[in-house]
Amino acid sequence: MSKTAAIKAIGIILSGYPSAESFDREGYVKISVAALESYPDDVLALMADPRRGIIRQSMFIPAVAEMCAFLDAECDRRRRIAEQNERDRQRALPAPEKAVDPERRAYFADMLRKTTQEIRARNGDPMKRDHVSSSVELRQMAEVWLQREKMNPRPMPQISSGLARVLGLKL
Repeated sequence: MSKTAAIKAIGIILSGYPSAESFDREGYVKISVAALESYPDDVLALMADPRRGIIRQSMFIPAVAEMCAFLDAECDRRRRIAEQNERDRQRALPAPEKAVDPERRAYFADMLRKTTQEIRARNGDPMKRDHVSSSVELRQMAEVWLQREKMNPRPMPQISSGLARVLGLKL
């Protein structure tokens, strides 16, 4: 948003056109600077960039209207990106309202570890068997777990309907 950035951008653009020698450079620069000085400096620098700027789009020295159209399009593109980022930020999932009780988590982790050890001691390592044996083992684990729950009732963790079907449980 400075006059210097606008002058620099116009100078770079004019240096890209060999036919710029034969016209009133001073008048063109004054009019262009007056029209472009309100744009942000980084957008002016993008317009003057020979790799991505207006020089890539125009075969002749660009009119002030062409430069303003280029800058308006870039400012509009940046505004849309900022709005989309804001919408994405607002749609982000909220943080969980309550944490899992560490005591409950430790109880179920300990129960699962003990049950797994018992079944492995009885049947061997499940990773060395096929899928059917592993689901049989999973069913056995659930049965042991349910027996323990009957002796010491605590809230059971949520399980999916697919897992319940594999285990033969009714939810």
